[in-house]
Amino acid sequence: MANLTRRAFGHIVSALGLAAIGARAAGRPAARMWASSVDRQQRMSEQPPVEFSPRKQPGRSAQSAVYSISINPERSYQTMLGFGSSLEPATCWNLSRLEPSQRARVVGRIVSPTTGIGMNLMRICMGHARLHRGSLVLI
Repeated sequence: MANLTRRAFGHIVSALGLAAIGARAAGRPAARMWASSVDRQQRMSEQPPVEFSPRKQPGRSAQSAVYSISINPERSYQTMLGFGSSLEPATCWNLSRLEPSQRARVVGRIVSPTTGIGMNLMRICMGHARLHRGSLVLI
């Protein structure tokens, strides 16, 4: 490789460039996607890829067409039940140590959709949790 001439290097770079252009022309960019269905017939099943089509922009040549994603906010495909997190025993313990007015403010900033982050789903550990104060053991 040390004896590679400039001309040979140019041929290699040109060949790689043409191969990349040919690969892009051969297939349009595609997005891979997975779906789950309400009836559970599909559980994170891969779907056929969605191919993107180039769109010519006004005032630009056809060769400079760009790929874009358009979002129609009037059309929805699924609904969200909500957003949340887990309440680990350490979190609950720390909340219990706050003054009642301070605790109300903290919880409000967590669950309020207007003055907080709007979390409406919570998971509380039942049984043994990884972050339980009494379960930390040094070996």
